[in-house]
Amino acid sequence: MYDLNDAIFGKISLLNIWFFITEKCNLSCDYCFFRRRAKERTISIAQISHLLKKLPPNRRYDFVISGGEPLLCWHLVKKTIELMRKIHPNSEITLQTNMFFLSENKACFLQKKDVVIEPGLDGGFISNFRHRIGFTESSFRKCVDKLSLIVKNRLRMNPTMTVHPQEVELMFTNFKKLISLGLNSIEVHPAFLADWRKTETGEFIRQYKRILEYEKSLGKNLVSKEYSFYIKNFSLDLVIQPDGFVLPNWTYLAFPYKLRRNFFIMKLSGDGIMVSRDKLRSYLRESKIIFRKRITYRDFSNYNASLILNFTHDKALKERFLVYKYLCNNIQALDQLFIKRSSL
Repeated sequence: MYDLNDAIFGKISLLNIWFFITEKCNLSCDYCFFRRRAKERTISIAQISHLLKKLPPNRRYDFVISGGEPLLCWHLVKKTIELMRKIHPNSEITLQTNMFFLSENKACFLQKKDVVIEPGLDGGFISNFRHRIGFTESSFRKCVDKLSLIVKNRLRMNPTMTVHPQEVELMFTNFKKLISLGLNSIEVHPAFLADWRKTETGEFIRQYKRILEYEKSLGKNLVSKEYSFYIKNFSLDLVIQPDGFVLPNWTYLAFPYKLRRNFFIMKLSGDGIMVSRDKLRSYLRESKIIFRKRITYRDFSNYNASLILNFTHDKALKERFLVYKYLCNNIQALDQLFIKRSSL
C-alpha cells in the first residue's frame, strides 16, 4: 500500500478527479471517448471511499461523476456525493449525464448537494440522432423536458455540445438551439479523433468565430472557455475506471485497453489502494517538462494523448490526432483573444 498523503501527492495539485463509476449506458454514441469498455462493470462504494479518505484533507477538489450513464446506478451516485460532501465539503462536484433517468426527486437531491449537471446534447434532433444509437424523436423531447426540470430546480449546468465533421455546417444553428432551450456556458468541442478533413476543419473554425461574435453581440457568457485558461502549477488528473484502475488523464479512455494499460498509475480495491510507483514516478518526471511553459488544460490533455500514441503504429489515428490538436489550438487562441478583448 502506498499512502496518498506522502511526499509525492502532498506536493501536487490535482486538476480533476473523474469517477467513471459504471460501463452501463442506455445509448451507444459513436463519438463517446469511453466507448471501449466491457459495458458490464460498476465500481464499488468501498473503492470510492478508500480514495476519498486518502486524498489530502482541507483542499478543494473538482470531482466529476461519469460513466457510461451514472444515473443507471443512482444509489451509488447518491452515496458517492454524500461521501464527497462529508469528507471534502468545499469541493466542486459535477455529474455528467444524458438526462434520460433524471427525476424530480433526483434533481432535488442534486440541488441540495450543490451538484453541477453536465448534460450532453449536441443541438437539434438530427445532430443527436445521427451519432447516438438508441436516440429517437421521443428521446429528444424527453431530454428537452429534463432540461426544464434542471432549470426549475435551479441546478447549475455546464453543458457540452460535441461537434462532428458531418454536422459542422450546423454548428452555429445547433448552438443557437441549445441557447433557446435555456443553456449557457456551453463547452463547444470537436469530436475527439474523428475523421476531420481540411474543408470541415476550416468550417469548424469559421463557425466557432461566428459563435463567439454572437456571444459578444448579446453581451452574455454563452461559451465555456475553462479549458483555454492557463494552468498555474504542475497538476495531475486522476481518472478512475469502473474496474478500479486509475489513469492520469481522460484521453486514455479513448484508446484500446492494450494501449492504456501502459499508463495505469494505481488500482483501487475493496481493501485499499495499490500504486504503481515506477509508472507514477516516470509519468511525473516526464510530464513536469511540459509545465515549464504556459499550458492550458487542452494542452495537458493533448500531451497525454501524444504519449499513448507513441505505443501504436496506426498512422491514420495519429493523423486524426494532429488535426484534432490543430482544432484545439485554434479554439484556445480564439478564446484567449476574446477574453483579452473582453477585459479591456
